[in-house]
Amino acid sequence: RMYWTILIIISIFFIIKKVVNKISLRPLPMPKIDKYLQEPRPSNNQQALQVIEVFATWCGPCRKVIPHLNALFVDNPDTAFIGISSERQNEVEQFLIECPIAYNVALGLQGEQLMKQTLSAGIPHSYLFLYKTLVWHGHPNNLGKQIAKYRQILEQGKNQ
Repeated sequence: RMYWTILIIISIFFIIKKVVNKISLRPLPMPKIDKYLQEPRPSNNQQALQVIEVFATWCGPCRKVIPHLNALFVDNPDTAFIGISSERQNEVEQFLIECPIAYNVALGLQGEQLMKQTLSAGIPHSYLFLYKTLVWHGHPNNLGKQIAKYRQILEQGKNQ
């Protein structure tokens, strides 16, 4: 009897996981950004790969991952990076003084909307778009591998 109970619980877990994965990676368009605080790369909208990073000024893990994201930004000049916070402008501007971000920073609810649409629970959270369609999302520490993967796909497409 215990065996069947465990088997049923494990089966339910895998079914739920499969459903959540399908919902969280459905095709989503790149959100329109309304207000930028800094725009170091004005041609971002034309780039094939775009990253949206959802962060908050009060979030310790967000602060911790910014150097990694800054390095990815520098190492991937053909990829657009946008950090989005839903906080007030003066809070984000103060945060940028304390914790400089090299890539674009925007204000708005687009990050929160993405998190709801993809059932994402925590921050920091990165979203990778290929030609303005969501192809991956997850923790920023895994973003570098995903950028490399999709850059390789783009290169293979150019060579065919």
